[in-house]
Amino acid sequence: MPNARTLYEDSLTTNAERELRGLIRAAADKALEEVFADNEADIHSADLIDEDEVTRLVKTAIVERLNQNPGISEARCLAPWIPEQPDIDIKTEPLKEVKFYCPLKIEQIPDEDEEDDWEEYSDEPVDLPSYCALPAVGDINLAIEEYASPCEENRGIMAYLGDREMLGKVYSIFPSVERQGDDLVGVFTCQLYDDLDSYELEALCSELSGQASDGWGEGFEQREIETDDCGKLYVSFYGAPNWSMKTEEEMDIPDTEAEQSLDDGDISM
Repeated sequence: MPNARTLYEDSLTTNAERELRGLIRAAADKALEEVFADNEADIHSADLIDEDEVTRLVKTAIVERLNQNPGISEARCLAPWIPEQPDIDIKTEPLKEVKFYCPLKIEQIPDEDEEDDWEEYSDEPVDLPSYCALPAVGDINLAIEEYASPCEENRGIMAYLGDREMLGKVYSIFPSVERQGDDLVGVFTCQLYDDLDSYELEALCSELSGQASDGWGEGFEQREIETDDCGKLYVSFYGAPNWSMKTEEEMDIPDTEAEQSLDDGDISM
């Protein structure tokens, strides 16, 4: 649809934002009138616009935007506004968590100390079955943490994806590796403001697949990882045979909370 992005943004524009735009337009018109009347003018912005009204509208617009977010249960301006005191009260909903899983492609640099024929030694990486890297899970996750930039501290790689319309319910995405059964797999842990519908789930899965292959994962797979038990490794979240991105349900991972309830004897019929 032509101008779909503009239409979407307009639909999110709050009443306070519209009022603020009106004030700005009126102030600009007033400045133009004075400039052309005198051919030249030095203008104080305070003479063009009510700064207290601007402040009120900015705070109101912030609150209205916050209340559009499904993760916010309530946001409101506090009155009276006292300088240097909090003037916006925000209450949040608990974040929901979902995980997505993918197989790993792992390569190992041969250890020359263990090479029988030194003349035939090559430092070219060789494929290592992912289950063989299970002892290195801690070292790999540490490497993932060290690879992250400071802006990823709170939201992970979602810090770079804030403009994705279909990811509006996603607060954070953090990659890691973990043991599933007898194998080591890649994981994307996502925190959500609200449950995803089928289209949003498909969009998130598609985005994570792209991050595994061409985005975050493309950079990480080039990072050499020193491990205590498996030597030097390269870990890729993409490229393994029969690769796919799966949800917890598709992985058939048991519900730990349900298992705990059964263990505690808490059975409802």
